[in-house]
Amino acid sequence: MELFQGCMRRILSDIKNQITQEPIPIEKMNPLGFSINSRLEYASKSTIDNSSEILSSLEILLCFGKRTAVGNGDRPIKDFVLQWMKLSSLYEHREFSKILDIDLRLKHLVSLYELVEEQVADVKIKYIHEKYQEKLSTDMEAAIMESLGFEQQTTTKKVIPAEAFALALKRFMLRFLTLENQKETDSLSIYLQDGSLNFWPSTVPEELIDELFPENLFVANTYDAYTFTVKKIEYILVLRAVIVMKELEGCDNVLP
Repeated sequence: MELFQGCMRRILSDIKNQITQEPIPIEKMNPLGFSINSRLEYASKSTIDNSSEILSSLEILLCFGKRTAVGNGDRPIKDFVLQWMKLSSLYEHREFSKILDIDLRLKHLVSLYELVEEQVADVKIKYIHEKYQEKLSTDMEAAIMESLGFEQQTTTKKVIPAEAFALALKRFMLRFLTLENQKETDSLSIYLQDGSLNFWPSTVPEELIDELFPENLFVANTYDAYTFTVKKIEYILVLRAVIVMKELEGCDNVLP
C-alpha cells in the first residue's frame, strides 16, 4: 500500500483516461456488503473482511491494469485477472475472489477501489501523526461553514457539498498523510484543488472547488477539518430525524 501511495498517486486518473469508469450498479452493492443509499456511508457500513489486504490486491490490479487494460470497460474484472499469470494469484485470496465473483467490470474498477479505500481510511486516519491534527481557528471554522452546504440546495448560493468535502479530506489523509512526509505548513488547497489527484467525487465540478475551497486551511488542520465537518453533518442528520418524528407525531394527533 505504501508503494501505491508514495509513487502511484495519479494512477486513478491514468485508469480513467484509459477506460471510461462508471459507478458500481446498486444491485451489485448488497453482494459486496454495502447496503445503504448514501455513497459516502458505504465504507463505514461495509461487511467486507480483510479490507486492507483487499485494498493491496486492488492496488496491484490497478498498477497492472494501467499497463495492459485499454478501452474495454465491459470486460469482467475476473476474466482480466485470470488472463494474466502475474495476477492469477490474486484469485487465490478468499475474500478478494468473492469480490471478483460478483461480476464487476473493468469500468467499475476505480469505484470498487474507492469503496474499499474508504473502509480502510475509517480506521487508519485515526492514527495519523499529531502534526496533522492541529485545531481549527475560529476563522477557519467560519470559512468551512461559508464554503460548504450541509442541506439540500434551496437557494442559488454556490456551495461545496459537505459530504464531498469530508470524503476528499479522508482520501487525502489516507493517501498522503499516513506516510508522514507532507509538510504540515503547506496550504491544504495545494492538494485538494489538484484535480489529477482524484480526491473529489465526479459530481463536484473542479471550478466549484477552485472557487470555494477554504484558502486559510493548512495540511496541519486536515484531521480537525474532517472531524469538524463530519460532526456538523451528523448534527444535521439528527436534526432532520427529530423534525420528521415530530411531524409524524403531529399527524398521529390529527388522525380520527
